[in-house]
Amino acid sequence: EGVTLDEVRATAENSVDSAKVFGLGTGPLVERVSVKVTVRTNADDASLSRWEQAAREKCPFAFTVANAVPLETRVTRA
Repeated sequence: EGVTLDEVRATAENSVDSAKVFGLGTGPLVERVSVKVTVRTNADDASLSRWEQAAREKCPFAFTVANAVPLETRVTRA
């Protein structure tokens, strides 16, 4: 798009309630996931907003966090 990304930093954080792990509660284990992306660029705010929306729609991580994805587990003997 003709823009320069001089620097990109991403930080992901989550809020965890481990009470359920220890049998002390019934709430969700992960209460929230927060991702902050900081960029140094010549792109305008409209472009950044468009990129953020595209990432929310197309990123496998974002999709998995935002939607219930079936989990399959299996234990096998060696």
